[in-house]
Order: sequence, then C-alpha cells, then structure tokens
Amino acid sequence: MKVLVCLKLAILSFFLLTCSNSKQIPPKAVKGVLDLREWDFDPASGSGIDGVIKLDGEWEFYWKEFPMGNGLELPEEKKDYITVPSVWNGHIVKRTTETGESIEEKLGGEGYATYRLKVLLGEEEQSLAFRLPGQGTAYTLIANNIVIHKSGAIGKSKEDTLPARETEYINFNTQDKELNLIVSISNYHHNIGGLWYSILLGNNRKIQKLHSDNLSLDLFVAGILFIMGVYHLSLFSLRREDKSPFYFGLFCLLVSLRTLITGENYLHSLIPNLGYFLGLSLGYLTLYLSIPIFIQFINSIFTQELKSIIRKIILIPSLVFSSFVIVLPTLYYTQTLPVMQLLLLFTILYVLYILIKSVRKKREGAKTFLSGSLFFGIILINDILDENYIITTGQYAPLGLVAFIFSQSFLLTSRFANAFRQVKDLTQNLEKKVEERTQTLALANQE
Repeated sequence: MKVLVCLKLAILSFFLLTCSNSKQIPPKAVKGVLDLREWDFDPASGSGIDGVIKLDGEWEFYWKEFPMGNGLELPEEKKDYITVPSVWNGHIVKRTTETGESIEEKLGGEGYATYRLKVLLGEEEQSLAFRLPGQGTAYTLIANNIVIHKSGAIGKSKEDTLPARETEYINFNTQDKELNLIVSISNYHHNIGGLWYSILLGNNRKIQKLHSDNLSLDLFVAGILFIMGVYHLSLFSLRREDKSPFYFGLFCLLVSLRTLITGENYLHSLIPNLGYFLGLSLGYLTLYLSIPIFIQFINSIFTQELKSIIRKIILIPSLVFSSFVIVLPTLYYTQTLPVMQLLLLFTILYVLYILIKSVRKKREGAKTFLSGSLFFGIILINDILDENYIITTGQYAPLGLVAFIFSQSFLLTSRFANAFRQVKDLTQNLEKKVEERTQTLALANQE
C-alpha cells in the first residue's frame, strides 16, 4: 500500500502547487445577452490560452424557425430560451394550433431550430476567432448578418439536410460594439439535436494556439497508443500462450483511432472523403468495442477474480450494440448510447472492485494496475472541476490516459519478463539435473 500512499501525496501536492486564482471568472449569457465589455481577451500575462471564453448560458431559441429576409428576422412571439451547451430533447415549447389553442410540446431529437445570442463587446476593434466543434448535426453560423461557417447543409426535412461533424476554427474581425450570433440547426440523422458543445470565442492568436495545442496533444496521444498497440501485438505473436498482450494491443489501437475521430477530428483532415456516416460509426464502434476488449484483458490477468457471469453480462450487450452500429441507420443506433454509458460505468466500478480484491490477495501486478487506474481517475476528476471553474489546474485527461496505458504496459512487460525468467530458471535446473544424471550413469558404467 506504500505505492498508493505515495501516489495520493503526489496528486495532492500537484493540486496545491497548480491551483491559483489567476483565471478570469467567465460571465454567462442571460436571456440571450452575454456581456463581455469587461472581459479581457488578451490578459497581460499573455500565457497559454487565457482570455478564450465559452459562449455558454441562455440563448434565444426558436423552434422550427429559420431567419428570414435581409435582416434575418425571427418571429418574436415564438421566442424561447434554452441553455447552451445542451440538447433540445425534452425541452418544452409552447405553440399555437390551427384552431388557436395554445399547447405545450415536448421536443424529440428530430427537427430544426434557430439559436440567437447578442454579445456585448468593448470599444476597440477586435481581432477575434471562433472554435466551432462538430455538433453532430448540420448547422450554419451567422455573425452580424455574415455567414461565417456552414457545417453540412441545414434543411426543414431529412431530404434537404446533409449532416457533418468536423471541428473548425474561424477568424472574425469586427469594429462593432455588439456581436449578433445566429446558429440555425437541423437534425434528422441523430437521436439527439441541439448545440451539444460550447462555441469558443477569443483573441485570434489565442484561438490559433488552442488549435495547435489540441492538435499536437491528439497526435501525441494517438501516436503513443498506436506504438503501444503494435508493440503488444508483437509480444503476443512471440508468446501466444498469454493473451493479455493481444487484448491490450487491440485496446490501445481502438483508443488511438478514437482519439483521431474525436477532439479535433484529425481523421477527417487525413481522409476528406470519410463522410459523416462512416465517421460517426467509427466513433461509436471504437467506444462500444473497447469495453468487451478491456474486460477480456482484465480476465486474462485476474482470471480467478473475474466471475464468468459478470463477464458475459458485459460482453453480450457490447457485441450486440456494436452489431447495431454496423447494420442500423444512425438515427436508431445512436439511441443505444445511454445504455452503453451505463454499462461502461458498471464495468469501471466492477474493475475497481476486482483490483482492490486482487491487491488484498497479493496478485501479481495488482498494485501497479490499481495505482494507474486511481491516477487516471483523479486526473478525470481534476478536469471536471477545472471545467466548472472550481479549481484552476488545467486539463490533463490525455496525459492521464497515457500514464494509465504506460502503467498497464509496465505490468505486461513485467509479466513477460517474469515468464522468461522462470523459463530460464527451469532450463538451468534441467541442465543441472541432466549433468548430475550423466555423471551418475558414468559412475555406474565404470563400476
């Protein structure tokens, strides 16, 4: 347990050293207005990406309305408010029937809508830029009556809509004191619709740095995971009796591919013709298949602790839902994500139970595995707290994942080395016994 105590002390020291109050507390939009007149887009420190802000809060929301005319008007009587980022599924809007009756409608995933936000800026000219994450559906972004980005093609029906999910960085210079943003979205290909992720606004230079940092980190993590995957598959080819390197290698390759599909979506840059549907399917498959492969990896190491019935409970739904991704349209298989998220949570909790049980029984490699898992878990908690501005340590999930993968790699390498050492010891003992038997036979022959 000394390893765990040292790990906890190291994490605590990390938090104490990195926590600070230097970050600006970002304002939130209220009733469709975000006041950034006091916001410093380029703080004096000039370090990192300070000054980049998420355009979160209450946006104006117009269900089944697109802006009309040169002034991009929207019907005032249909104005509603919705929190961004969020999905519009379950949101209740009021509408009037043909008979004049006012009723409430609970929204599903399919449909189209327009979001609007007024951003109040300072006096001076602003050289700004947006980070526009892929929302999983088609949308058009308009800033001060100028269309600055189209992701796919929006429409009022499935036939008129072309979905897309790439991440884009758009420069936008303005001398106006107000920035009027309109986002029109249509969704007929996914189970959920809306502005899923935050739109980021910041200084041009800071946004470009954010892009380069995110892309570099994605490629760094994907490269390490790919090398780890190939290395452990090579180990398995040399010693097929132990299947743990095989499952771990597959797991690393899947996570490496998922890193390229999510985040900055670099795979779409590598393969421009990848398309929305194939890209979305790969994103779901890399998640769904990683669960059964990881539980098989755990089973290959801690066979005595992992119950067969629990392993089947995890394996069967994962493989069934993975087949759904392959054969069903996107609108249907995306509905399985909440179930798989619950299954993933169950798998994580059960694996932690197995690891604690294995440490108590002093199983080989259990302490290393548990230490790596706890470290990764603490990093994820840190990122959640930092994301909500409770602490200001920064985001380290990709590095935590790399540390976790290295801990498992060290475990497998140790097992491989121990197996080699045992074979070497057995060989030496066998040679010694053969030599002793030969000498005995020689003496017997002399007699």
